[in-house]
Amino acid sequence: MYYKKIGEIQDYILLSRHALATAEHEMGRELLRDILREHLGIEDYTISIGEHGKPYLEGLPYHFSISHSRGIVICVVSDKPIGVDIERLRDIPSGRVRALSERFFTKDEQEYLAKKEFGSRDFLFIWTRKEARSKFEGVPFMEAISHSCLDIPELMTATGENYIYSEYEKF
Repeated sequence: MYYKKIGEIQDYILLSRHALATAEHEMGRELLRDILREHLGIEDYTISIGEHGKPYLEGLPYHFSISHSRGIVICVVSDKPIGVDIERLRDIPSGRVRALSERFFTKDEQEYLAKKEFGSRDFLFIWTRKEARSKFEGVPFMEAISHSCLDIPELMTATGENYIYSEYEKF
């Protein structure tokens, strides 16, 4: 069992950074509420925080993951542990991609990006996979970055018109 919802905040670019973060947080919780109510018939639930800061549904056999980026929000609910990350597609200068990859990516991921000429879409492909894995495992991102995310069959990555997202769920 698996349910996913994506929402977009209209005119997100007009909001202050704080107002956008607040709106994204609220939309993430709204998407979670909608999935639980519409698909699982759950109206009453409590969100608690685990040892490493990963939220979970207290006393329920479901897992969820929420991510947001520049006005786009995704929420996934599953009966298995899940991690998801979404990024709005945008141009990132190749020099910045190279610098970030040297700081956060493994050698094979850096080689992959070099073959792709350090393109922003390819960078976001790897970034979302790393974030989804981190959320799945419930560990801080900086702890998860030492592992390559290129060849993990449970990590699925897809793109929409203006976003890319990855989700990690072991079936």
